[in-house]
Amino acid sequence: MASGIGVLFLLPALLFACQKSIDEKQPPVLEEKNYSDPQVEQAHAWFNRHMLSGQVNFKGTPNERQVLTKKPLWNEACMALQPDQEVITVPLAYDKDITVGLEADAKFPVSKRSRLLIFKYKGQYRAEVYTYLPAKSYLQGLTERFSGLVIIEDWAGNSLRTYHAVNGKYKRLAKPATQSSGRTAAGSTCYYLNHYICDIDAMGNPENCQFVRSEFLGCEEQAEEELDNYDGSGNGGATNIYEEEVALKKPITWIVDSDPSWYTVKSTEEVSGVKKASEPDGGHFTGIVHKTSFISSGASLGSVWQELNSTVSLDNPRQASTYISGKVTYGPPSSRVTLVISDIRYVVYFLGNF
Repeated sequence: MASGIGVLFLLPALLFACQKSIDEKQPPVLEEKNYSDPQVEQAHAWFNRHMLSGQVNFKGTPNERQVLTKKPLWNEACMALQPDQEVITVPLAYDKDITVGLEADAKFPVSKRSRLLIFKYKGQYRAEVYTYLPAKSYLQGLTERFSGLVIIEDWAGNSLRTYHAVNGKYKRLAKPATQSSGRTAAGSTCYYLNHYICDIDAMGNPENCQFVRSEFLGCEEQAEEELDNYDGSGNGGATNIYEEEVALKKPITWIVDSDPSWYTVKSTEEVSGVKKASEPDGGHFTGIVHKTSFISSGASLGSVWQELNSTVSLDNPRQASTYISGKVTYGPPSSRVTLVISDIRYVVYFLGNF
């Protein structure tokens, strides 16, 4: 049975292709919630307490992009392994979309360009929203590493930092007290994000666009220090998580076997790898670890699962496998059945982004 799963090395959207081979029977397709890493669960609880309670408010008058209602997709969260700590990255869904672009002939929907990042700074959680705005040169594949702008805001939409990137080299932008009427100011280059109203074609691309306004993002001062992949702000954030080379890990939960009337057995593995745009398929795996297998439904009916053996293998840089064996006991008290499940294989492929 082949099935898809959203495991990150990272955005736009899907990232791994997975396949399971089962000897005895094919289980039904069931709706399931992905296993969550304990660090993700703690950050999720903190976010709900502090970010959704109105403690962070927008200061000033928000623009069309900043008023979009966003929702974290916690089931697709993963851990990005940064030099000084692990950063929790969460894709965002928006209530609607707007079309933007840094250049008139390089427009794109702003959705799927943003992620919620949660990390600890001086022992306290911090939440920031990173929005990645690719330049035409990057969209056309003319630069190997990310080129464009990275907007960093708090959950309410207040601007924190903005960076300009050219082939993976980042410069932090400054916002002068008065904006130049042109695209440049004395000793600096200024950047704007154009907003459009567009029709969206069947492939999700904007067409028939009408210009609405320009959003001022900041100016690049000539003396500003270049940064290589890391924002250098001392707060634990990282500019490279979306488009650049980065190490990530992600738990995957899959269905080992199921009887719709009696039980569902699941297993969780943690896969790790490196997202790298210059490699075939966008990167490679570095490891896979078996975490647990368990009865996710049916325990109330007296069904019992016992894991007998588990093995994992890194078959090649772009394929990892896990094998689970065990036995499940189920059925009415008068006629209990024990089913032995041997070497159920689940394969994870590294396709595109992780």
